[in-house]
Amino acid sequence: MRVARSLLVGVLLLVILFSPTIAGLGAYRPTAELMGVTVIEVIDGDSIRVKFGWIEEEVRYIGVDTPEDSKELIECYGPAATEHNQELLDQGRVWLERGVEKRDSYGRLLGYVYLDPEGSSMVNKELLSQGYAILMTIPPNYKYRQEFKELAREAWQQERGLWSACRVEQVLNPDEVESNVEQYLGKIVQVQYEVARIGTYKGMVFLDSREDYKGHFKALIYTDDLAADFPQSGLDISSLKGETIRVEGKLELYDERPEIVVEAPWQIELVDG
Repeated sequence: MRVARSLLVGVLLLVILFSPTIAGLGAYRPTAELMGVTVIEVIDGDSIRVKFGWIEEEVRYIGVDTPEDSKELIECYGPAATEHNQELLDQGRVWLERGVEKRDSYGRLLGYVYLDPEGSSMVNKELLSQGYAILMTIPPNYKYRQEFKELAREAWQQERGLWSACRVEQVLNPDEVESNVEQYLGKIVQVQYEVARIGTYKGMVFLDSREDYKGHFKALIYTDDLAADFPQSGLDISSLKGETIRVEGKLELYDERPEIVVEAPWQIELVDG
């Protein structure tokens, strides 16, 4: 799922949450960046509803994206991710570290969720490490970015969780993907193709499979990921036009166009010949 990278600030609510007057009436204050909250509902694999004081909020985990598990859509491994999230939070009490960007475009609190007040056991990391989630790093919430990427790479290498259960073993070409989008949507796919065009738009780089790119498969890389990770990888994205690559990741659909969002260099392999 492509997520709008914009800041939504609920100014009035933030004032209420951290007002000394309200705190004096029993609401929890952050201590060492962690806020103790009570879990009242596990919504899905990467979001929960919590209560602190008399206020209820929905919290979206930072840096991870679990498969969809809702009335509208159930993706491969979505129910398993929700169940695992439920098991982790069975104690009913967690500690929240909020991000630099406090809320997402849906108004949900953004945070890192811990199982202990010392902050030694993070739910976000557990979901990545065991293959219940893929990476989804959105600026400016980059505090644990590199650690998250290493955990995701290890899960991918060890074929844990969705990296095995949702993986299509056959290497596909763009035509096969476009002709069978519903079959592969939400699955982990490998797509091999010659890069016909390298496009840029609003902080994104597109590795297009067709010169006439509209409606056709592409790999998408956000420029902040490109600047942070790819120089050390030895893979020069700017030189890939005309080269054959194999891209691996979750197949998504944006504006009727199938895509894989590339969060890390290990998702792209340069194919000789």
